[in-house]
Amino acid sequence: LLDYSKPGRDSNLGECEGDCDRNRDCAGDLICYNRKERGEALPGCEGTPPGDKDFCIKREHTYPPTPRPTRRPTSPPTRKPTRYPTSAPTFTPVPGGKPAARIKMYWQWGYYWQESRKEEKYCMQCRNPGWDRRRGCQVRMKIEIDDCSKSKRQKFVRVEGDKTIRPAMSPHLCITHQNRADDISLDTLTLEYCNGSKRQQFYTVGTPWQKWGKFEIRTSLKSNRQPTCLTNAHHPREHENIFPQRCDRARFHQTSSWTVY
Repeated sequence: LLDYSKPGRDSNLGECEGDCDRNRDCAGDLICYNRKERGEALPGCEGTPPGDKDFCIKREHTYPPTPRPTRRPTSPPTRKPTRYPTSAPTFTPVPGGKPAARIKMYWQWGYYWQESRKEEKYCMQCRNPGWDRRRGCQVRMKIEIDDCSKSKRQKFVRVEGDKTIRPAMSPHLCITHQNRADDISLDTLTLEYCNGSKRQQFYTVGTPWQKWGKFEIRTSLKSNRQPTCLTNAHHPREHENIFPQRCDRARFHQTSSWTVY
């Protein structure tokens, strides 16, 4: 309630007390609210203030109210919806997921790929020829290798809880194999909706998900009782599909290991 029983500049006025002329007339963090006209209500106080006297109130009560709705829009309407997003999609955090990173084929001095000992940087990515790249990673897209770049289609998240690998821009999709080993044409990896299937579980052996670490990505498949690893066909080159192959065969071609890039 308003209290006008403590007039004077030197008074230590409390909330809803007056008369004040400046903030130092008020106690603590209170401020002196200068009324602009007679009968003007005081924010945060009850009662009718007398005359044009000023009172002490809390600072937060002076924040301007939101404007009243107008009959016409104050800003131009948005444009018609576009077929494709006009800005880059945001990365949705995945519970229990490692930081998004590129998965690059491991290379070290002495490797001999495509008749060359020069280092080539190949990273996993989602891609289907003829699909619009602006739409990002989509269901049924294949997983292949390509020259490492800044493309968001090369960003993946490793989820420890369910052992899945997901594209960072589409975390509802999981890399999936078709449950067949050693058949390039039938068991290329694709992106499917995450469903907890064993075909979406991958196990890392080595130093997983660390920059410059070396690890193999294995599946639950067995080929002649041998573990299978994600690799490509023979020596790597652009746009080759990734598929499960016996780890010993992939090691022979020096393509069984990966690293975070």
